[in-house]
Amino acid sequence: MAHLAAEAGISRRCLAKWYARWRAHGGLLDHSSRPATSPARTPEDIADLVEALRRQTKHGPARLATDLQRLHGVTLAPATVHRILVRRRLTRLRDLDPPTGEQLREVIRYEHDRVRDLVHVDVKKSRAGAQQRA
Repeated sequence: MAHLAAEAGISRRCLAKWYARWRAHGGLLDHSSRPATSPARTPEDIADLVEALRRQTKHGPARLATDLQRLHGVTLAPATVHRILVRRRLTRLRDLDPPTGEQLREVIRYEHDRVRDLVHVDVKKSRAGAQQRA
């Protein structure tokens, strides 16, 4: 195995890892680099608090982080607050009703069965219609 690794220009450990993966899965498949679990993820009760503050005050992540520290004694980085807002789809103030903080617009997603499927919209004007208007 050391000779094969040297010919491939990789370490023996790397070759052993690839070989074990090949034997276990029947080939070298791509694996996601996303962790299976996130034990340090912000707890849901704190995320609920961030969401409630956002809907009440309409502040951005930096000011929300300051408000959380001042009002509730919870220390979060503005980047973490932003991630929570993204996860809860609250990043755009224009999508929130100003008096109530409720969601105004639902995001319309077009999902397709296969990759590279396209939505076709025919916007071409007919020649006859263009000539009549002229």
